[in-house]
Formats: sequence, C-alpha cells, structure tokens
Amino acid sequence: MKRRIVLILVFALAIAAVAPAQLTADQKANSDRILTKVRKLDMYNQVLPVLFTKDQIKAILPVLEEHRANASNQEMDENKMMLGWEKDLDEQLKRCKDKGEMPKPEVLNMANIYFKVFAMKRKAIVDDAVEKLKEVLKDKCNDGQLKAAENALDPRNYVPDADPAKMTDDEKLDMWIRLVLIDKNTYDILVDLSKK
Repeated sequence: MKRRIVLILVFALAIAAVAPAQLTADQKANSDRILTKVRKLDMYNQVLPVLFTKDQIKAILPVLEEHRANASNQEMDENKMMLGWEKDLDEQLKRCKDKGEMPKPEVLNMANIYFKVFAMKRKAIVDDAVEKLKEVLKDKCNDGQLKAAENALDPRNYVPDADPAKMTDDEKLDMWIRLVLIDKNTYDILVDLSKK
C-alpha cells in the first residue's frame, strides 16, 4: 500500500517536473501561447459545425459562467488547504534532507487523501455543469445540432476501448460537453460568436 502511494506521487511529480525543467520561462510562455492557439482552433472546429444561434449561446453562457466560478472557487479552496499544509511538508522535507529520514507515511497518505478529495470535488463540479448544459442544449437546440455535437468526437481518441456503436446519444453528448463546451477556450469563442 505504501509503495503504491509513493509510486503514484513519484509518477505525478516526475511528469510535472520533466517538461518545465527543459524550458526557460520565456520558452514555456511561448509554447503555452502557441498551444492555446492550437486548442482554440480545435474548439472552433468542434463548435462551429453545431451552428449555435445567438439566443442559444446566450442560454449556454450563464451555465458556463457558473461552472467557471465554481471551478475557480474550488481551486482557491485547494490552494488554501495546500498552503495550510505546506509547513508540515517543509518540516518533513528538512528531516529527509538533513537527517536522511524516510518520509512519514502519514504525510504521504495525507497527500493522497488531499489529491483524491480535490479530484472528487472537481469531478462533481464538472458533472454538475455537464448536466445543466445538457438540459440547456436539449431545450434550445434542434435535432441536427444535437447530432452534430454527439457525433463530433471519436470516443476512441479519449477512451481507447470505447465502442461508439454501443454508446448512447446521451453518452456522446456528455463527452462533447465535457471535452468541448466546458473547455476554457470555448467560453471566449462563444462570447465572440454571440456578438456577430
């Protein structure tokens, strides 16, 4: 059990540490800017074929705004929890470095618990937004628009063993909402489209 927790933490930290260590702050900023542009193009590619009207967009935006506020509040809560925990981490790191002590299992267990709680809360926020947005889409969009959203993504690109033929239209729409509509770039796209 201890090894599994440690391996999970080590794997997560290794992934986070590898790429940034290779780039300067300016290089990372340049890469992030370009990747954001690519992501926006991808979101345009997903959103434009649905042919949302201004009225439909105006019904969608408040739900996205509520989701963004909830997600931001969750991030702030996570930040407060982690800052409150930082002193314990610093003390543990100092003992490891200075005395060669193994990290206390309770410290690693606490990290695992925190990260699981964070993930569960974030998932609940996303799930709530997906349900609300699905309700808006089903109320405001016509069948052709719903089909365009449902069939826009190949589920196998996101879940390798997914079988699109066995997925319901609701499951496909959920996936599109989760991966496209609540993407942070889509909000700005919809705001721009609502002004045209």
